Amino acid sequence: MRQRVLRSRAAHCCVAIVLAFSTLNCSSTDLDSSESVDSIVEAVVQAPWSSKDIGAVGVPGSAAEAGGQFAVYGSGADIWGNADAFHYVYQQVSGNTEIVAKVTSVLQTDPWAKAGVMIRESLTAGSRHAFVALTPGNGVAFQSRSSTNGSSVNSNVTGLVAPHWVKLVRSGNKFTAFRSSNGTSWTQVGSPRTINMSSSAFIGLAATSHDNTRLGSASFTNVTVGQTSPTHRVDAAILTNITSCAIGDPCVGDTSNCFKLWNEAHTAPMMAFANNQNLRMVRPGDPRIQTAAQSRCLNMTIPPAEVTAVRQELQSFRNNVALWTNNAIRLDLVIHEVNTLVPLEMGTGNLGIFGGPFEVRDAVQPLLSRSTDFVIVTYGHHDAAQGLHTDVDGCGGSYGADNGLAGAPYSAVPQTRRLSQQCALQGVYMHEWLHQTHWAVHTLSPFDDLYDGIYPACGMGNPNTTLWYPDPHECLADPDFPTCGTASCGDHDTINGHILQKHWNPNRVMISNHCKNGIQDFNETGVDVGGSCL
Repeated sequence: MRQRVLRSRAAHCCVAIVLAFSTLNCSSTDLDSSESVDSIVEAVVQAPWSSKDIGAVGVPGSAAEAGGQFAVYGSGADIWGNADAFHYVYQQVSGNTEIVAKVTSVLQTDPWAKAGVMIRESLTAGSRHAFVALTPGNGVAFQSRSSTNGSSVNSNVTGLVAPHWVKLVRSGNKFTAFRSSNGTSWTQVGSPRTINMSSSAFIGLAATSHDNTRLGSASFTNVTVGQTSPTHRVDAAILTNITSCAIGDPCVGDTSNCFKLWNEAHTAPMMAFANNQNLRMVRPGDPRIQTAAQSRCLNMTIPPAEVTAVRQELQSFRNNVALWTNNAIRLDLVIHEVNTLVPLEMGTGNLGIFGGPFEVRDAVQPLLSRSTDFVIVTYGHHDAAQGLHTDVDGCGGSYGADNGLAGAPYSAVPQTRRLSQQCALQGVYMHEWLHQTHWAVHTLSPFDDLYDGIYPACGMGNPNTTLWYPDPHECLADPDFPTCGTASCGDHDTINGHILQKHWNPNRVMISNHCKNGIQDFNETGVDVGGSCL
């Protein structure tokens, strides 16, 4: 059989892919008249890929694939508005997923001709979708349609031309776009979009000429489609300005067993309260202030420089989780900065104060979402106007039960970066988050821990360390921990890194919110329907 040459109607597109029986050549506008019709072998894409025109295209499109390279030819008025018209190379996927591609060329049929990666709910013209496209004249665009036959939205970065990399990531109903000049260092395009799309969707490569009378063309390489690791949302609230009042009896006798308010330098106590049943941290205006033996109200703030430091530490925590699990756990970190004055009734214990979930609920609950998986709250302990510090009840505390915070576990982390109290610099955010994950894995998730806290002698544990998941406080008993059985566990990050690098199984299921996963867990009275506890 004679080899047939199939030439696109798009001129000068500089896309050439040689297949076993056919060649795509974009230098002409017609089929080679010397070829006999019965010898034609169509250029195609290979399974699992399929291709077809979407919407009302003026000129039929086509696609070909060879050696990891794709050529896509599409006409169509646009991918935009209420209905799209383009050519699509696609495969069907389900659940969290991502697609990456290098767009090596886009024919300039129009400055808004588009070629890129897409996740689409259906193959109809008005389908919900998310699309990251490279254009000849308008850079990289992140476009989407959140309702069937609805309008489209766009966010684009100008000045970028082929070749350029694009990536689209789906996590639940959140779609995030990225671009890259090298396929290694990625920059987010616009903000993530929420699209209530069915779990089953079509993912692939899209091309439109933006001129329905002509075929456009684009070439792609380095195309990968993969299931993404589950993404867990962490809502981190920074309460920068809170008020709370200490009330209680004066401290007498042994002052070591007292709750103290310290001077600015934190070298001498300025006021001491007896650690008894009358010691409280109450909201301003509480009637008990008037009858207490002594009281002092504090306006505790976190200065802007320290807020910046908290943000950096939270980002470092998020990045280290991905690094130490080789991206098996991805955290969607949402930081809320609460600048308005928040009156709190705080807890007291171990001669310090803390913001437990019941105390901060009113301030934090409105910030949470139905997708919240973990909650972390940071608050201050310093009244700059009065020059006073409160006692601090450790570097943090975590709670696993519901406590009304969207069904997610909760951690309280005081902002203790002042003076000698450097808790937050020792990986305390991850330390407290590991308490939350330990609770989630052991309480809610289908995980049968090999040891569950009752460990064999140091060095005698099962060599498969993913069969057990230790609490960060159990490092001295963990048989494979480097300093097992010694007097000290070392700093937080040594323990944190060990737990995630050695004990996290990437195939392990972690149910982190006991109200939204669609099954009965924790102490629910019946099977839930997937909603959170908001």
